[in-house]
Amino acid sequence: QYTHHTMGRMLLVRVTVLVAIVILLLCPSTGHSAALPASITTHTTTSTDDSIPTGGTTLSVQTMLDNAASNGRSEAVFDATRLTFSGTLTITLPTTAAAWTTHNIPLRIVIRDGTSGGAPASWPTTYIKVTGVLALGSNISILGGTYDYTVQFIHLPFGLTVQDGSTLAIEGGTYRAHYPASGTFTSLVRCRDDRFTLSNRGTLSISHNTMQVLHVTVSGSWALQTVDLNGGVLALSVSSTVSISNNTVTATNINIGGSWYWY
Repeated sequence: QYTHHTMGRMLLVRVTVLVAIVILLLCPSTGHSAALPASITTHTTTSTDDSIPTGGTTLSVQTMLDNAASNGRSEAVFDATRLTFSGTLTITLPTTAAAWTTHNIPLRIVIRDGTSGGAPASWPTTYIKVTGVLALGSNISILGGTYDYTVQFIHLPFGLTVQDGSTLAIEGGTYRAHYPASGTFTSLVRCRDDRFTLSNRGTLSISHNTMQVLHVTVSGSWALQTVDLNGGVLALSVSSTVSISNNTVTATNINIGGSWYWY
């Protein structure tokens, strides 16, 4: 009886494990290989193998901070690995520095090893759009990844303020610039006709990236711009830092009638 009972338990365990495996295969995690919602308002710890849909996704940072505070968290986090971009990720920061003092909770956004989605026609004109004030030692970091873009990777349409030890970092990625049909110069970061402010130990870091210029044919001049401030202002104060270092630029299949620039 003892031997028979033990074998029965072993058989039960094996059947249970097999059933569990079948359930996992038939019902994969809904957080993976799926499009992110149009608006993310809660503290999100990790996101893996997800995508920014064609219509885009917005990180509503003030609401994320509110929800993080109500749940007793010390920071609001969006940390994504292998995020595929078919649309624009819009990061709406609080519009004033004072708004950060309501909870005194910093923000951490990390996008690791992302990629472009679909065919060239489906590449976003803008991959990441940022508005508002980044404060309280908060960070937005784009780390690694391979992206094909024609106009701009990061757009600051209304300017941006980075202050109080906060950082905007673009590091270790491969950015493949293609000439757009509109004839616009191609920019890694674009802040035209507005103000990009770094104050009180605010930092912009663009380092260890590979920037590839591919298949450009134009009769006039063309430029690959690291930071486009045409008509805009870069304001630095109080021990703030702009670090653009150890980046590599390569060019392939270039046919330009005039001059081409990288700056």
